[in-house]
Amino acid sequence: MPDSVLVSIGNPRSGLFRKEDEKIPEAIRKAFPKILRLEFHDAYEGDRLPDGRLKKPPEKRDLLKVIRFYESNKDKYSRIVVHCWAGTSRSTAIGICLLYLIHGDEKKVIDILKVTRPYALPHKRILEYIDEIYDTSFQEKRNDVLMNYKERIQKDIDRIKNENEGLEEV
Repeated sequence: MPDSVLVSIGNPRSGLFRKEDEKIPEAIRKAFPKILRLEFHDAYEGDRLPDGRLKKPPEKRDLLKVIRFYESNKDKYSRIVVHCWAGTSRSTAIGICLLYLIHGDEKKVIDILKVTRPYALPHKRILEYIDEIYDTSFQEKRNDVLMNYKERIQKDIDRIKNENEGLEEV
């Protein structure tokens, strides 16, 4: 995708042996001429890893890196892609920031997010940073996205129930 750049989000390097979610897959690395790599956990202050070490939550400077990356590449590349392993929290919050930079309209951003990431659970701290930088209210609008999430889950549950109607338990 030579006309695209990438923001890749993963967990911080944790030691001698890197886990898969700490690496940018080679196929992804080769597909983009420019990559911004961010390393933080899908966590909040005080959260711990199973071994007791503190997780690294996103910081305001991570979001500022995304903003600078976007600003320096928006005229050279037609698309910006966001990659993260789960794709529901960190990447959707970063996506909200990028969509806001592109459209400048909070309602439009939320409407786009509901369609493109119906199972989004945007990271609250990243939304707080966006609100602080741009004087927006994405933190408050997070509930609109979560309601969409709950509605989609309920629809999936109902669909599965209907598909399995008439099946007997053995």
